[in-house]
Amino acid sequence: MQLNSEKDIAASGAQVAWLKNDNTKRCVLAYIHKPRFGRIANPQLQPIWSVLADGGVTLMLAGHDHEYQVHRKKNASGAVSSTGVAEIVVGTGGRSVNPKTWPNSNPPLAFGGDTFGWLRLTLHSTSADLRFLPVVGSYTDSRTITCNP
Repeated sequence: MQLNSEKDIAASGAQVAWLKNDNTKRCVLAYIHKPRFGRIANPQLQPIWSVLADGGVTLMLAGHDHEYQVHRKKNASGAVSSTGVAEIVVGTGGRSVNPKTWPNSNPPLAFGGDTFGWLRLTLHSTSADLRFLPVVGSYTDSRTITCNP
């Protein structure tokens, strides 16, 4: 499902209402421009995140931050949870990348800030295989995300 991080993100908005009505499927992938828990966190996206996590969404892809990040699965309140939403930020295809270190004490599972690249997703009925492939640079990453029950 495609979401809009720029408009209509309030808990009382039409987008959140739509999510609540359409958030009943298994192994769902959502994508949005700004990440909820990226290097630059966007707490205004909490209403959307809560609905995604409560509905069992497995994976949320985002861009905006010019780096690659893989975050642990988190529940509706943002706490690490084995049945939460895994957030993947892939903003490495634009005009620049951010060769910075992680700014706080809660680093993601993977962080590549100095490599232009793209994410190859292979979707299965109960999982998703992710592989970050460099275009310029040497950073790589691969992993499997298991769908929530």
